[in-house]
Amino acid sequence: MKYFFHLAIILLSLCALACDDNISTQTPLPSQSHPVPEKQNNSDTTDSEQNSSSTTNNVPGEDSENYSVIPTLDSATALLDYLNSLPQNTSLTPYTVKLINIDISKKDILHSLYSSLVRFVSLDLSECSGLDIANTAIKDNPNMINIVSIIFPKTLTTIGPDRFFECTNLLTVEGSQVTTISSNAFVKCTALKSTRFPELTDLKQGSSTTRGVFSNCYSLETLYMPKLKNIGDFAFYDCSSLKTLELPSVEFIGKRVFKGSILTSLTLGETVPALGEAVFENIDPLPNIYVPNINAYLANLNSYLGKLKEGEITGWTDSVKALIKDLSLQ
Repeated sequence: MKYFFHLAIILLSLCALACDDNISTQTPLPSQSHPVPEKQNNSDTTDSEQNSSSTTNNVPGEDSENYSVIPTLDSATALLDYLNSLPQNTSLTPYTVKLINIDISKKDILHSLYSSLVRFVSLDLSECSGLDIANTAIKDNPNMINIVSIIFPKTLTTIGPDRFFECTNLLTVEGSQVTTISSNAFVKCTALKSTRFPELTDLKQGSSTTRGVFSNCYSLETLYMPKLKNIGDFAFYDCSSLKTLELPSVEFIGKRVFKGSILTSLTLGETVPALGEAVFENIDPLPNIYVPNINAYLANLNSYLGKLKEGEITGWTDSVKALIKDLSLQ
């Protein structure tokens, strides 16, 4: 009997130890646990608050590393409300906003949109509409100065004259379907550094002796325009940071297009473009001109020059012809 009593005590002790081990493995110490807070369900949130922005759960502030969500807004009013809710910022820290279902070809709508830009912003307008941008400029919309970058609507094919004249904080622009940009459109956008227009074919001629599409864009370095055919007079006048340029489809380059730039390398395609006078005026030393096949190119160039009318001015002077090099040497 005594034997069974001791055996029962031993079994009870083993069970107690097993229970303690089980509890310790299922319930970590407070210092080891990482509880995830439950998502709050606020029944007071209205439908309009939920729909005004589909992705505005986070607001940039001190914990800016957690702000990775881009708001999607569908009106100038929603944009104004959103930007007013954010801290003041600088052109170095713009807020990125995606706008949808806004027709930027309508002047009153665009004016309201520009007026809502009370903070520095990067605008994604790719899901907006309009073939052209309404004729309204910074003199009528001072808040345009807060635009740091723009992605234009997929429907946009034309950018009319003076549309972004003196938007001095504009850094980058992109238009996937833009084919034509008119004179003075980006004149004196002094911060503009890069442009991307994969379907662009035409830069319209400037309206004065010093203004082309991008004249006085002192920071402009990168242009992606692989289908560009016609470059109007003074297009890149005084673009004093422009060093290299590839224009594989160009057929016409107007007068004084690169005057005041620091162009060192110009790559052309197989077609010999017509050159206006003094295309490379005030560039010293003159840039190298690279072509796919120098022998074929020189033959085509001589043929082109032979067809010019007597007294017709051309930029293909002997000094410019001497700049031509084979692309393999680049």
